[in-house]
Amino acid sequence: MTKMTYVDALNIALTADLSQEVKDKLTALRDAQVKRNQKSDKITPKQQAKLDADAVLAEQVKAVLANATEPMTVSAIKDADEAFAEVKVQKLSAIVRKLLLANEVKRDEVKRKAVFSLA
Repeated sequence: MTKMTYVDALNIALTADLSQEVKDKLTALRDAQVKRNQKSDKITPKQQAKLDADAVLAEQVKAVLANATEPMTVSAIKDADEAFAEVKVQKLSAIVRKLLLANEVKRDEVKRKAVFSLA
């Protein structure tokens, strides 16, 4: 048995023998619910600005790792460049994780600490 949604319930109610006024109201409710359920794939300007800022940070992280002589922790990456002064370690960790998932950075463990270097 599948879960009945609000739209499904309205469709069933519309098949009943109802007055035209009630059917019009139910149809309007169903259409409003369908519209509300549709996701928008548009990226807002605020979301785009955040994506652009993350891309800049990712490039800066890769530049720091390219100049490093040995693998670095996220805290060491933060301390290595003045550009990261206003960025929290958690944010840098998220950026490094995205780079890791994109196979642009590799992760190793040294003395139970995660260290990163370019792939």
